[in-house]
Amino acid sequence: MRDRLYYQDAYITTFDTQLTYQGVDENGRHYVLLKESAFYPTGGGQPSDQGHLNGIHVTEVEEVEGEIRHYLDHPLPADTKTIKGDVDWTRRFDHMQQHAGQHILSAAFAELFDWKTVSFHLGQETVSIDLETDQISEDDLEKAQAFANRVVLSNQEIKTKWVESDDLVNYPLRKAPKVNKNIRLVIIEGVDYNACGGTHPHRTGEVGPIQVLSTEKAKNKVRVTFIAGLRAIKALNDKHKILKNLTQKLNRPESEIIGTIDAFFEELRVIKGELSETKRNLSCMKPPHFWRRRNQQARERCLFRAIL
Repeated sequence: MRDRLYYQDAYITTFDTQLTYQGVDENGRHYVLLKESAFYPTGGGQPSDQGHLNGIHVTEVEEVEGEIRHYLDHPLPADTKTIKGDVDWTRRFDHMQQHAGQHILSAAFAELFDWKTVSFHLGQETVSIDLETDQISEDDLEKAQAFANRVVLSNQEIKTKWVESDDLVNYPLRKAPKVNKNIRLVIIEGVDYNACGGTHPHRTGEVGPIQVLSTEKAKNKVRVTFIAGLRAIKALNDKHKILKNLTQKLNRPESEIIGTIDAFFEELRVIKGELSETKRNLSCMKPPHFWRRRNQQARERCLFRAIL
């Protein structure tokens, strides 16, 4: 694993190395192999890093049969030998926050309710975990979120350690690792012990706030969607702007917004009913030639409804 610089230090953003191979895959995508790399490849629910190699955009990084392929917008010059790599730090740190946030939130559900996390997905806007339960209450969510944010505020060290399979009995892992060699543990003492190959910050405080957004049923399990760190701060800022705009338009304080909107909807319901009634009444006021094409009884029924 010495050629994977992100395991030596997840905070590496630039590095110098040698080009070892340049080629095209079966889908016509240009890629290169490097002597060593700080680019994290897609895996374990975490998307790959992006960035640049000698100024050329790295669009995706994948591990294929043990090789870390760096896919490029276009090929490097044929005579290229040396490489200067530049990892997109904004994207990397976001992934570090979300992935560590997932470890902490999953640990919260495991500690409080003994619910295991069976899958994890880190998307562009939100993160989700699937829990081994068929129902979850708002109170459960609030307790887990509070637990997770206490861990964040404790600013504990997030350690990584390489172990052999025989050593695993010494750690209270949440689930067994999928590999039996080159096992990397991510450890938050007293909170979470997990085999993981992803990138994480040095301390829980760097994860930032963890905010649960929603839940839904997913194949007899519950999917919890959440965000952490700068994503959570941005979401709070966006929602604050919307709420501020509503208070100005409705000329009401924040505490009265919901009641005011409910009153508007009730008024709209009443107005719609009155409008429908008016339309029915007006239909009786059609000219005589209209009613000549219909029977007199229909006109009388219409007038009777209007009177009522």
